[in-house]
Amino acid sequence: MKIYKCFLLLVLVFFSCKDKSVAPTGDPVNDNYVIAYDTPGNGDIYLYNSSTKSLVNVTSNVVDTFYFAYVSSFSDDGHELLFTLDYRKRGTEDLLFCDRDDIFSYSLITGQTIRITDTEFRETNPKYSKDKKTMVYQSFEKGYSDIYIIKQDLDNKNPVFIDTGWYPTFLSDDNQILYSSNPNHSPEFYLYNLKDRTKEKLININGSDPSVPTDNKMFVFKGSDGIYKYDFTTRTATLLIPNPNTTGFDINLHPKLSGDSKYILYINTLGPMSHAYLYSFESKNKIDMGIVFVGDFTKDSKNVVSLQRDGMHLFNIDSQRDSVLLPYQILSFGMVVSSIK
Repeated sequence: MKIYKCFLLLVLVFFSCKDKSVAPTGDPVNDNYVIAYDTPGNGDIYLYNSSTKSLVNVTSNVVDTFYFAYVSSFSDDGHELLFTLDYRKRGTEDLLFCDRDDIFSYSLITGQTIRITDTEFRETNPKYSKDKKTMVYQSFEKGYSDIYIIKQDLDNKNPVFIDTGWYPTFLSDDNQILYSSNPNHSPEFYLYNLKDRTKEKLININGSDPSVPTDNKMFVFKGSDGIYKYDFTTRTATLLIPNPNTTGFDINLHPKLSGDSKYILYINTLGPMSHAYLYSFESKNKIDMGIVFVGDFTKDSKNVVSLQRDGMHLFNIDSQRDSVLLPYQILSFGMVVSSIK
């Protein structure tokens, strides 16, 4: 998988997305958002500020060798962006074997970048707790994915092992980590309690890629046969959006739950091009948002930002009006959105 990913990135180099002038079109944007996205064509991460209409490359001067950068997450206050850099040391570049990923933090306040991890292994998917005192991430030092945490407010910042697993994310109380693990060769969800260092299995359903809102009442995830909702109160999982029965492959992917728990944004890969859909819990209806590479909710849950063939779009959910923020195609593997505070 890693070799295939790096090969795909080499192909995308020929479609590199260069720095361009920012000329938003369509409806005016009244709210302030900051949008981070990666561009596998040239390997960099960009930040778009809807208030200043500025576009900043945050990774161009981080290392002086061949690299690809991937966005991971914003801190809860929107002041820091966590990302990973997949690169080789000077003189050892191997474009087919990109197997080193280090974690970095970019400050939107100071414009400075700080390296958090520095090993010879893949370390990915970092997320801060709400208070930013703890960071959770995945490490492939042992050849498979382990979950670690680093305490940011201590002098000793040595990683602490949690469990073997994927997709770690904090619940809003900062005391529990939700993640997927497969001790029985079938991915299942667990909760790890940071205070008493215990873990609890939630369900026996094969699942991954969870998305958790701020109220901790539920989360959504990708199951083998569609997109599910897990209710923390009833301790039950419900299939909301089943995959079509036309193929045996995953069709509905990358579910994202809005902060108000009213909508799910997901990607459907059935057909020649992937489409994004917006699912409403209240009406059970779906809105086809067109051909979309990646998308995310704004933090206030009022809008969806998406990267499409003709540019970066902002879709207002209530009015269903669409604005074009950046009027040119952006090829991307990942994007995250935060508010400007």
